[in-house]
Amino acid sequence: MLNNDVSQYVGVLSLFAVIIGSVLAFVYFQVSFESDQQRQILRSTLWTVFFILGIIAGIAAWLFVLVHESRRVAEEESRRQTELLMQEIEAHKRTDVKLQQAKEKAEAASKPRAAMWRG
Repeated sequence: MLNNDVSQYVGVLSLFAVIIGSVLAFVYFQVSFESDQQRQILRSTLWTVFFILGIIAGIAAWLFVLVHESRRVAEEESRRQTELLMQEIEAHKRTDVKLQQAKEKAEAASKPRAAMWRG
């Protein structure tokens, strides 16, 4: 299960990194530069922004994986509890049928006695 969680994390983080990198690259190529120094400053700034957003994306990706796993476990538990409840309902139905049969049997047994006392 850990391997699956790690692979999901890496996949989500990679997707976030590609999106962040694409946006920052778009910004970089849209800016016109007057000098090479401006280009270096912008490049350095964008790399810094990329790594900061990468850290935030890493946290967000891990939270996404945790929420997904938590939802899966909750759904599994809900299915299990529903199955147990359905079994209990079926057991109650069987008990109800048996009680109804016992009641009818007792009433049938008491009818001759009641007729004997009346007669």
